[in-house]
Order: sequence, then C-alpha cells, then structure tokens
Amino acid sequence: MGIGCNEVDWIEQAQNGDRLRTFTGHDATTVVVKVSEGALRGRSATTKTFKAYYSFQGVPYARPPVGELRFRSPRAMAPWIGVRDALEEGSVCPQAVPDLNGTEDCLFLNIYTPQVGHPDVGRQAELDSELIKENVSYVDVFLSGRQLPRNESSLLPVMAFLPGGGLYHGSATSQMYGPDYLVDAGVVLVTINYRLGPLGFLGIPHPEVTVNAGMKDQVAALRWIQWNIRQFGGDPKKVTLFGESAGGLSVEFHLLSHMSIGLFKQAISESGSVLDPFSYAKSTYEKAFKLAQILGFNTSDVNELVKFLKQVPADQLVLHQMETLSKELRLKQTALSQREAKSRRVKQTCKAKSKKKAGIHLCIRSYARALGLFCSCAVLFGW
Repeated sequence: MGIGCNEVDWIEQAQNGDRLRTFTGHDATTVVVKVSEGALRGRSATTKTFKAYYSFQGVPYARPPVGELRFRSPRAMAPWIGVRDALEEGSVCPQAVPDLNGTEDCLFLNIYTPQVGHPDVGRQAELDSELIKENVSYVDVFLSGRQLPRNESSLLPVMAFLPGGGLYHGSATSQMYGPDYLVDAGVVLVTINYRLGPLGFLGIPHPEVTVNAGMKDQVAALRWIQWNIRQFGGDPKKVTLFGESAGGLSVEFHLLSHMSIGLFKQAISESGSVLDPFSYAKSTYEKAFKLAQILGFNTSDVNELVKFLKQVPADQLVLHQMETLSKELRLKQTALSQREAKSRRVKQTCKAKSKKKAGIHLCIRSYARALGLFCSCAVLFGW
C-alpha cells in the first residue's frame, strides 16, 4: 500500500508567522480545552435521549494541504495564540458527488465526548495565564465540575471513525455520522476527514507527490488522538478504529501497515475489504496522465505532469476525475499497491513478532457476509 514510516512530516516546527491568532467571545454553553497546538472552544449539547455531552467540531489535525503541500504528506498543525473556535464542522475535502463541494483546507476531525478532562491546578493556572496575556477575558474551562480522571479506569473508551465513499467522496459530517448513540454508551467519538480522489491518492512516484496521502492523513489524525484525547476524557490506550465501505477498507490497510502500530487497540471494518480486487491499484501512473489529458495537457514527462496538476484548481481535478474514471469497472479512486510503492510498501503478511507488537483485537462485520481475522498472524479472509 505504500505507507512509509518516514512519510508523515511531524518534525517540522511551526514558525511564529504561521500562528493563528483567534479571539472570540464567551458563551455560557461553551467549554475550552487545551490541546497540543493551543486552546479549543467547544460547546455543550444533548443526545436524543437528553444526555449531555460536549462537541468539538472542525478541529485541525494537520496543516492545510494547499499550495506546495498539495499531494504531499500531512504536516504538523501550526500552534495558535488564544482560543480557537471548534463550534462548527470544517470544510469537506473536494469532491463531485452529488455536486462540486469542499475545499483543500479540509483536514479536520470532530470530537464528541460525555466528559472532558480538567487540568490540574498547575496546568489550569498556566492556561489562565496564557489566555490573560492574549486578552481573552473569560474562559469556562469545564462546565460539569468533573475533575480530570486520576486513574486509567476513569478514562472513557474512544472510537475513531473513517467515513466511506470509495476514496473519492464522503466526509465526517454529523448529518451522516452523528454521535448520539455512542456518547450515550459512554464512548468518546472522533470522526475524521481525509483527502480524497486525486488529491489524496494520485500515487505518482515523484519527490513532490507522496504515495497514498489520504491514508497518511488518517495516520496523522490517529497520532493527534494519541497526543490529545486525554484532554477530552478519552483513553489513548483504548482506541477502536472503525470505518464503513472505503473507511472499512482503510481500517484493514492500517492493520497491515507498520506506520499505524500503536495508534489503536481494536478495529472494526464494515463492508470495505482489502480482499476486493478493486481495493487497490497495481498502478495509478496511467490514470494521472489520462487525467491531465482530459484537462487539456499532454505530456510524457512526469515532472511536467506534477507541475501542471499542482496548478489545476481542486474542483477541476475532482470533476474531471469522475468524468474520466467512472468508465472503468473499479472504484473511481484506489490506494496504490505495494508493487509501485517500492521501499515504502507495507507487508501483505505479518510475522508473529509484528502481531505481538501491535496487539490488535478485531471485530469485523460486512453487511450480508462476514469477514474475519482469526489466525495468530492476522491473515484476512472472507466468504
């Protein structure tokens, strides 16, 4: 699949000029939580059964993949000064189903939790001091009065969801994937956007194009969860990764990738499967050149191709991708197979030591047919 261990660039430090300065007013229904990049303001809400929970929407987990970052691995989000609102969902990633929609600034996740962690006195004083310096007049750090869990047993299990859509459409919108049932059950739910179509799965072997960027977005989000979910009352050691259709397919790819080891403990794959012949491509090279031709650019040089595709508006890329690739008897977009990924490929099988290191527990269901993962080396099979 081509998810290389050094492909997600989290070492790069944000420059002061990249900092986001956000000052907003206080609302009695809001709550502020400190994460690794700064302070986030969420809101309180109620489920259909009238149970209270907290919602943090449009939380950025990586820098916007725009300009020179198009087609590249996700980069660490720049820190911001003040309090950033997380009150509304962020943009969906560019797609053309049913209509053109979305922007490239789309690497957001949503967090829904029955509880949020309260920093200890020292951390609270530090946070208050930082906010006062930034002229934030008042912050309600925690509404319900619960304290930060003092032991692991007080933290809640976490479920991280990857939406489906054939890797060319779909998003983590609450209209499709609302949190009510899971937060009612005492679960912290995180829903994740990731790049789609040619923006996420162009797959051309080239220094300026990362293999399977959309999959690496998912890894970046899972890492963010590991670093920050305690602040939302979640247990980073009890993360279940689950997804539907292309999201389920993605889950199984993460089971095979060494890059994802340690980022989740359980996995649920719904409908999607790496066993389906359309789940990955032996080559995406030809598709990329064909897309450029449809856009009016003919070349046999990969450098010229990449330079051209970086300049094409995102909506034109996804629109003409649909127009061209829908004629093929496969998904409009697929992950790149390990054959073309070369040194950055994942292993089709796993050794016993890899299984022991990962320690993954699985529960997999696929609509009318069951899909299981049973043997000690995590071999996937279906019937």
